[in-house]
Amino acid sequence: MSLSETKRNEIMDFIVCEIAELDDGETLKIKPIADWFGITTQSVFRYLVTLDGQGRIIREENGHRHAYSLPTTEATFDVALAALDVNAIWNRKAKSVVEILCDATYSACNLAFTQLLANAAAHSGGRTALVDITANEVAATVTIRDDGIGIFGKIAAERGYVDARVAVRTIENAQNGGLREIRRISDGFAVFSDGVQFGDARGSDALWTHRKTGRGTSVRVTISAKKAV
Repeated sequence: MSLSETKRNEIMDFIVCEIAELDDGETLKIKPIADWFGITTQSVFRYLVTLDGQGRIIREENGHRHAYSLPTTEATFDVALAALDVNAIWNRKAKSVVEILCDATYSACNLAFTQLLANAAAHSGGRTALVDITANEVAATVTIRDDGIGIFGKIAAERGYVDARVAVRTIENAQNGGLREIRRISDGFAVFSDGVQFGDARGSDALWTHRKTGRGTSVRVTISAKKAV
């Protein structure tokens, strides 16, 4: 029995999401996908070949098996924070990197990017921000590091806290505002300043470690299709 186009697309979207969740070196499990949709493993392999032909996945030989990954786009750029127009920066430098995302994830990424960059311009006291963006079809990670005053040290000084770690509670307890909304729609959210980290930088790597050095505040947010609704 042939499947409808809608069902075929559902299966291929599911496979793409499964590949997105693979860790480095992890093998895609074919049989659970087949069992979930009530199809044969041969059918799953045919969908993988189709997705490769469409350019939605990367299919590489790995011994007697295939390794699967998703095409990614990325960019790194500096932003001057004085007289900042976040929408202009989005349109000129960020938009093309994340156009690969589905609509809901794209919109959530736009919200996170513009809000975080506006926060850096308004509150950091810095001159520039370094922005890293990496995206595939189902998720994007945005990392922003400004060269201003570390946010936790700034809050501690303003409120008379002896230890900057106490300032983390201002983010933990936030009940409204842009940061709370970003945390709600994100699949990973972390802030680092003054030797203190709040949150979990999903997909933490050498880049995040490097961005946490020096002065200022580093923020990383991951937006995925499963959360950006």
